Amino acid sequence: AAMPFALVNAACVGIFRGLLDTKTPLTVAVATNAINFVLDPVLIFGVPALGVPALGVGGAAVATAAAEASASALFVNILLRRERILLTPRRVPKMLRRVTRGVTEASSSSP
Repeated sequence: AAMPFALVNAACVGIFRGLLDTKTPLTVAVATNAINFVLDPVLIFGVPALGVPALGVGGAAVATAAAEASASALFVNILLRRERILLTPRRVPKMLRRVTRGVTEASSSSP
């Protein structure tokens, strides 16, 4: 269940590296691990006083999926707000033309 979120997170880390920003992925990774650190014992062993049953290994999986989903939401939020990355059907062809033009210019200018 966490695999799609992990793939989004890996893609976002690559985007931020491309933007020469390694601090943001580190911050998101620390937050993700903190969420997992808190949820793991709660879901594995349970908290009867709060009505949370012990889920065992399944609880670890749920905690990891929740942490990965939180990281994905955080990454996408940062990209949309701070980097102003917004892909709409109208903007995708323009973006692809710019990328293609840049690659073509770079390859034609090399010796």
